[in-house]
Amino acid sequence: MSITATRTRGASLTEAVEAVTIDAGPLLLVGHSLGGTVALASARMRPDVVRGMVLLATNPAAPSQDQMDAWAAQELRASAEGPTPIAESILERLLGPDDGTHRWRHDADLVREMAAETGLQGFIDQLGIQRSRVDELPGLACYDGPVLAVGAVNDALVPPGSHAAIATAAPRGQARLLPGSHMFVLHAAERIAVEIASWYSSNASLLNGSTIPTAQIRS
Repeated sequence: MSITATRTRGASLTEAVEAVTIDAGPLLLVGHSLGGTVALASARMRPDVVRGMVLLATNPAAPSQDQMDAWAAQELRASAEGPTPIAESILERLLGPDDGTHRWRHDADLVREMAAETGLQGFIDQLGIQRSRVDELPGLACYDGPVLAVGAVNDALVPPGSHAAIATAAPRGQARLLPGSHMFVLHAAERIAVEIASWYSSNASLLNGSTIPTAQIRS
């Protein structure tokens, strides 16, 4: 098994799927947040390539009008000020309430660095991917690969129960719920790795030989 780290590329969900699946396969996709969205769409568009999925803090629903309006406002602001102020404005939704600890401040700095690294065009492209989301639950019913959906108890961005809805929709779906906020991946890496290893072991016959592109995708 080989593991490849990748990032979402493209200005729409279709472009992002093409970037992930081009000249590749079979794949086990591991995606956080928007990366999970791309993984779901990849399984729907390229089930011949995607052998299985691990979805971390992933919303399978189509965007609401409120979300579309919020993204339009964010794009206007980012065009004038850059993406970092946008990240600043949603820190508590990403990380949970500011408890004054060193860990929270450290995580906030990491989010700011991620926003700066993403840059304006990258942020606009990510909004384009968000806008082109569809309801992925119906498609999951037709996907026969194993799926592990991991949610965070205090996630303020992904609706409660999304991980369970994914697991229910997918014929081979399983769900886990871990402590933390939307960015729980910053602190729960070992726990997540244990969950993935256990899930992989129980589905080894279906997943053996797949390449794992691990996506570090920001909301």
